[in-house]
Amino acid sequence: MSDSARPRLRPAFAAIGVPVLAAAAGAAWLAARWGWDPVALGVFAVSGGSLLLISRREDAASRAPRRLPVAPPYLMWCAASVLGFLLVHYHSPEASYLPIFDTLDGTLPIYALLSTLPVFDGLDATVSQLLGGVPKNSVYSQLNLYAALFRVLPPASAYVAHDAILRVVGLVGMLLLLRRHLTPRASDLAVAGAATTFALLPHLAAACLSVAGLPLLLCALLEILERPAARWPWPVVALFPFASMLPLIGWGALGVLGGAVAIHAIRERQIPWRGALALALLVFGQTLAEYRLLYQLFFEPGYVSQRVEYGPLLSFSSDAAGLARSVLRHVRAGFPHAASLHEPLVWGAAAAAVALAAANALRRRAGAKQQLARLGVCGAALAAFAIVFSVSFHRPFQEWLLAADVGALRTLHLSRLAWWEPALWYTVFALALDGFTHSGAGRVARAVACVLIALQLTFVFFTNDFYERRDSIVLRYREFASPELFREIQDYIGRPLSEYRVASLGMPASLATLNGFSTADGYLGNYPLAYKHRFRRLIAAELAQDDNLRRRFDLWGARCHVVSHELPFSELGPNFAGYTKRHRPRRITKLALDPAALADLGIDYLLSAVEILSPERSGLEPVRVFARDDSPWEIHLYARRR
Repeated sequence: MSDSARPRLRPAFAAIGVPVLAAAAGAAWLAARWGWDPVALGVFAVSGGSLLLISRREDAASRAPRRLPVAPPYLMWCAASVLGFLLVHYHSPEASYLPIFDTLDGTLPIYALLSTLPVFDGLDATVSQLLGGVPKNSVYSQLNLYAALFRVLPPASAYVAHDAILRVVGLVGMLLLLRRHLTPRASDLAVAGAATTFALLPHLAAACLSVAGLPLLLCALLEILERPAARWPWPVVALFPFASMLPLIGWGALGVLGGAVAIHAIRERQIPWRGALALALLVFGQTLAEYRLLYQLFFEPGYVSQRVEYGPLLSFSSDAAGLARSVLRHVRAGFPHAASLHEPLVWGAAAAAVALAAANALRRRAGAKQQLARLGVCGAALAAFAIVFSVSFHRPFQEWLLAADVGALRTLHLSRLAWWEPALWYTVFALALDGFTHSGAGRVARAVACVLIALQLTFVFFTNDFYERRDSIVLRYREFASPELFREIQDYIGRPLSEYRVASLGMPASLATLNGFSTADGYLGNYPLAYKHRFRRLIAAELAQDDNLRRRFDLWGARCHVVSHELPFSELGPNFAGYTKRHRPRRITKLALDPAALADLGIDYLLSAVEILSPERSGLEPVRVFARDDSPWEIHLYARRR
């Protein structure tokens, strides 16, 4: 081979060899995480390969102004990715692995219960089937999208439909926000990759669109500020309160959006009346959507929520050094309730993009300083959010908040600002990807960017509890609900459900709620403090024997459950379904419930997932054991001794 041929081979080898090596390294990393899972490797190969084929046709013309945020081939790739996600996870709603944390063990059964109740039935109405009869003003709003879906669909189907809406809104909102405002000159590859991976994050269903919908809300506000003729943003602002939750994101959303309006006012040197009107419309919508909660907060002085006893249950630091470590840990890993899954790929891509932009700035390449400035602004915002979040879990701050006379502000979580972080991290991801594609390395950099997007997409595609642990204790929805088994229990008791009340042990109390029982226990953040004290008398002896259980009840109390020190919280954590047949022959030898408290709470039956030895010590007597081959549960039914 002549010497003149060798230089021509080097770019060809780089164009083929570097992406192949990157893809091989990515496949090895996926295999190290999940084993040689054919589905995960297939998603990686198909998403990366198709993206690579599409990106080879992208040129400067594809970044010209147009009506669509990205070129049609990229838009089809985004839609196919979301559709593939939904088909893989929810091909059959009742046979799917729905998440347990804050969903099957919390919000889903309550929304299913609310779907059977009138929407407008007075401000003094109660939900008699939950926590012994809790004020309806304390329960979730019925005037939101999630609640509406439960009125027209079965619970599992309502969850899946809501999740599909959540993904689509997240995708569309992020595409529009990146293309129109945050990264308007970025390549289609960068915008499509960042928007799709954001849409597929494990967004918490309990939050509705409080996280996934924030990019669309912010884009709508920016459109109102910068494009007065735009009409579509106003319905978005008006409807967002009916698709989100005020207690979770309300003030955090208003704070950031208010900051955006203030920055616009300073920059333009005039009052942005349209922006102020949009914020007023948002507040008005939240007032309507959460009118029960706001009425309880401002017009029911006699109501005392159990939240007033919130204490420093979780403290991540107690001194300055610990606070600094907490900030760094948050920047690295994020907030579980608003998972961004930016570690390690997005974080690594961002670090590489900063280094690349700094090097290009030293070489005085066009656009390098602007790229570095954008990454710096995003980094500063993420650092600020991390500091606020870490301070809210700093023990001296928590102790000051408890000692200060601040009333309801004691229950206001500063950590709610962290709900903005996923959108911010994937803006950083878009900037990083765009930095690679404009690095001057041509097709090599673009191919590596495609591999990185495919890796992150596969990572968010399968990083969720109900996929990673599907072969251990996680149950399919129909297995968890086991309606036939609980119908047998109801038939055996033979009384109308409204005439008796149950409590649960060794499994989520929401399971009984989901199957129509009236319960004395439950998972709800806002219920009367007096009821918490009454319920504590029932389990006081058990709490005294396990400090972890005691702290979780006394300093938090949202999980108002019957507990046993022989079933430690390390086993009953939020991702644990309960004690199923797999845990046999698990038994409780010394259950110590207060018999008088059983009667005071009106508990007629105890549904226990484990056998209780000597139940008479707790004022109980065994009735029967219920089990079915198609259910993972073995329910021991105990009746209160008369």
